[in-house]
Amino acid sequence: MNRPLAPDHRQVVRSAPLWRVSAGPSLSVVQAGRQVREMLCGWGMADLVEAAVRIDAELVTNALRHGTRPVWHTLRQVLLADGGLSVHIVVGDRGEGWELRSGPATATAKGTTVRGLDIVAMLAVAWGATRSYAGHLVWADLRVGQQRSPGSGGPRSSTPAEWCFSSSI
Repeated sequence: MNRPLAPDHRQVVRSAPLWRVSAGPSLSVVQAGRQVREMLCGWGMADLVEAAVRIDAELVTNALRHGTRPVWHTLRQVLLADGGLSVHIVVGDRGEGWELRSGPATATAKGTTVRGLDIVAMLAVAWGATRSYAGHLVWADLRVGQQRSPGSGGPRSSTPAEWCFSSSI
């Protein structure tokens, strides 16, 4: 996982460990969210925690439901071609994946609903899927300083700094 997956990625600045997702689906998603939160807080990126945890949860859930285990996830901080920074979220499994025709609304897989991928598309500045020698990878990018807010922009229950100290995510 040393190479960037998106065309505008120029250099990996920081990498999180490759975390293996284990146990039951609901416990796995909670554990994965904690790992994402702790890593982003450690990188000083509390403002990305809410969106990143939500994206990671959707992608991990899809991999557990439709992929082939083992399922894993990781984060990378990536320097972009325009000089900006992005947090690159990657979730992988050993499955064959699904076909991405023209965007999130046309993702197809047996029994897959598009709702989760619509959430990813709403929150991420870019996302995609690819196959590798190890299986299927789905990724999403959150641009540092230009993140989208989950939901409709209504009031939030906590501030970004509180997300780093809260165990509810």
